[in-house]
Amino acid sequence: MVFSDLKKLIEEENRLFLILVILLIIGFTFSQFGLLGYGTYIFVFLLGICIVLIIAALIFRIDLKHLSHKQIIFYLIIAIVITFLLLMRWYLGNIFFQGFFVLGIVSYVVITATFLMYSCYQIGVSWDDKIYNKGWKWLR
Repeated sequence: MVFSDLKKLIEEENRLFLILVILLIIGFTFSQFGLLGYGTYIFVFLLGICIVLIIAALIFRIDLKHLSHKQIIFYLIIAIVITFLLLMRWYLGNIFFQGFFVLGIVSYVVITATFLMYSCYQIGVSWDDKIYNKGWKWLR
């Protein structure tokens, strides 16, 4: 099941996501082996790309699966500029790091809580169906 999902990355409409996964693997490998701090630079570049793609998808309502090569290059140039700002750690870079750290923590908590509530809802519905089907209507 997992490998069939990974095979979907090879399809033409998912190439952008394949490139992001490859960058993530390369950055993780570099950071684990301590190769001159290049892993950190790759992660910051990946952060810049993800920021641009999130802004493009959420604000401009662009479907990321159907980007042309010109649009990808345009977004890549914007990501390079954002990455440069993040790496320079000027005042604006510190605001980005602090802001995205807080945004990442809050979004992690919200997404985790949402999926946890949905799984609790599914368990409750399944228990309710079992009890209702057994004729225990008086428990309701």
